[in-house]
Amino acid sequence: MPLQTGDIRFALPASTAQQDIGGGPPTSQLVPDGSSNAIFPDISEDARTGGLVEIVHLHGVLRNTDVDALLGANIIVAEPPDDPNVSITLIKSPGTFARRPDMVKRLEATSTPGGEFSGYLWENHIAGQRGILILQRPGVEPPSVNTTLALVYDEGLTTERSDYVRVRRVTVTQEIATLADASGNPVDVPIQVANCELFSELDADFPGSPASRFYARSSTKTKVRRVNFSDAGTFYSAGRLTADVEPTDMSVNVGSIYVQLVPNTKTETPLLNQMPGGLRTVDLVDNLGTLQVTAAGHTERLLLTEVTNGYAHVLKLVPPPAPGSITISYVAAESWQTFYDDGIGNFGDGPGSGTALYSTGDVSITVDSLPDYNTYLLASWADTASFVNLVPSSPVAVTTEPPEFVLDFFPGSNVNAATLEWLSGGVTKTATASAAGVLSGDATGLLVSALGKGFVRPSAMPDPGTNFTLTYASRPAVTESFTSVSVDSGGFAALSLADEPIPGTFSVRWVTSRTVSVSSGSDLSGTTSGIRTVTTVSGSSYTKTTESTTSTREVLSHAVSDDGAGNLGSFGTVNYGGKAASVQMVTLGASTEGYQSDHEDVSKFITSMPSVSG
Repeated sequence: MPLQTGDIRFALPASTAQQDIGGGPPTSQLVPDGSSNAIFPDISEDARTGGLVEIVHLHGVLRNTDVDALLGANIIVAEPPDDPNVSITLIKSPGTFARRPDMVKRLEATSTPGGEFSGYLWENHIAGQRGILILQRPGVEPPSVNTTLALVYDEGLTTERSDYVRVRRVTVTQEIATLADASGNPVDVPIQVANCELFSELDADFPGSPASRFYARSSTKTKVRRVNFSDAGTFYSAGRLTADVEPTDMSVNVGSIYVQLVPNTKTETPLLNQMPGGLRTVDLVDNLGTLQVTAAGHTERLLLTEVTNGYAHVLKLVPPPAPGSITISYVAAESWQTFYDDGIGNFGDGPGSGTALYSTGDVSITVDSLPDYNTYLLASWADTASFVNLVPSSPVAVTTEPPEFVLDFFPGSNVNAATLEWLSGGVTKTATASAAGVLSGDATGLLVSALGKGFVRPSAMPDPGTNFTLTYASRPAVTESFTSVSVDSGGFAALSLADEPIPGTFSVRWVTSRTVSVSSGSDLSGTTSGIRTVTTVSGSSYTKTTESTTSTREVLSHAVSDDGAGNLGSFGTVNYGGKAASVQMVTLGASTEGYQSDHEDVSKFITSMPSVSG
């Protein structure tokens, strides 16, 4: 018997209450098809203001008496909510009889309690608190801002309760606790207390441990555990397409692959170019006028506790502040209040009043509203000691270099009569190149055809966004190789060219080599250096010293280009029309290696030996 419409339905659980009893096994009450608010009720104004997480345990049931195998079924979110602040997420049920706490654990599977934190809850904490005190051994790393901790009481028992807390602000103090030693005698023990302000209130009471000279938590009290993050949970939802797709497409584009699990009342607002205390400006006056600089030099804060909180406060600002640079801020009724000095020693026109002595840095203020407990009173100010007036007593002439530019174009191009154009003040400026590539007109500089580079110094500044336009003739580069070159007595080689070169584009490269010899020896006196050979003739011994010679070959590469006027510098000339070039490739008469032997002529040395053999 085939399945009919309506055979697969959703059944409500034993309880739909958003409490611990919510959930449970299925009932005979089915969710009606096509009706609004059949699973979740309307969103109340309170829920839209403060956020709400609702969990409903649904059961899929088959209302068909056929005994054929059910090959499969699935559930999807067919369309996401139109309200961007509302999201729907599906998770697999922990079990048929699961209740709301079981489903909450499944939702929180990405955050699990880890190892115990290096510190413990100091004394009792009650539900509704927005802060916790953690006692630690001095020098131990305290919790950092945005750290998530897990408070667990009666761990592993049926009475277990836990709460995840996230640290918003941390204040660390070093204190001395007077405790009793093993004999009952008082002993002073240094302790470190981390006062952690939380983003949310505690959900339950958590009994803490007293101070211990061993820095040990009581075994029956609340544990403070670190939190491990993992991808243990699998969630299903839907996102709207941002581009049309076809059935054969292998990928789709959606607005986001993320969905919100819990409400978030925080809004991230990035602020650029901000400086601590940079709320005021300071006027620096000299003979040229007044310069305003941001007052972002120094800050000071005062923690407001039951000891320091009040309406009147006295501050000592070091270094002394500049007039008109002091800013005082505090938090009252969870809202920041700020007021300033007027530059003549008074505070007013804001949520506070007082006076300031700029010469000594003494400030006395009175706030209009009592600041919130465990917040800070902040003072920021600037001083002018860090600013040095380097302006001379009388203005001096300022000289600036004109702008310079490097242009790239096709190497080997004919830059004779080339033109360069650009806009300056909306007017076209023009420079013309000579046969040697020298620019004249509205710019000076040089165009080097052999390199394909232009060096330009315009007399009129180019407009922002304008381009240089270079108009020139170009033709493919011609390369000739000479396998045999004859050099005359002056070291010059005459080259006959197949094509007439364009002025300023001719370059020639060649390679020379030379042999460098280093020798050593000694004369007949038999002094130090050389290779000695002992020869015996008719019972007499003669000592012969011969020279040792080492030869190396050096290979040098040379290159030279014409200047557009037929000159190759000091290396020769080019006859463009005659298709010829005379290049000095070798410099004759120059000593490539100078050395002097320390023995007489070798032939004399040898003939002076009677009947030498061997």
